[in-house]
Amino acid sequence: NTENRIQRKFNAELEPDQCRFATSEVEERFHLETEGWTNRKRNGIRRLARSMADMSGAAEIQMEHMLEALRYAGLTESIVTSPENGKAPWQSD
Repeated sequence: NTENRIQRKFNAELEPDQCRFATSEVEERFHLETEGWTNRKRNGIRRLARSMADMSGAAEIQMEHMLEALRYAGLTESIVTSPENGKAPWQSD
């Protein structure tokens, strides 16, 4: 039901725990990629990923939303690609 999903805040106003990851795998990857970052920067990336999920109509942050947010944050593509094949997880072989 769309009415139940209407958010009454801008994503920038959300608390980090309101920007939920779809799976524990996505959350673990997020923590791995952002290890050593300030909470402020990590929370900003979560909110950006939440916005990307909103644009795709997803209820929760998927892997592709999180990785895209990391790229927009200024990380090089090599950081968010697989060391085995050099491709992002959502790209086919």
